[in-house]
Amino acid sequence: MSLIRDFIDKIRRKRASPPIITTPWGNVTESARKHAALNMREDADLRYRIVARLAQDFDGDWAKGLAEAKRRYPEGFDA
Repeated sequence: MSLIRDFIDKIRRKRASPPIITTPWGNVTESARKHAALNMREDADLRYRIVARLAQDFDGDWAKGLAEAKRRYPEGFDA
């Protein structure tokens, strides 16, 4: 019985932990990424700063920065 309980507890622990996303600034959980996207939806200035930062990665190309932001944070652009 203990063996089965240990197995079930192991499965529950795996499901309970959110996935980890590796970024250049460290590891981020999926729930933190989604929370950031929802903050972007509420704050237009924050959304602008994130797109501007991503545009820097593409040599200042605003369209590519916007496309990357929409890819990474689709919830932040839903109306």
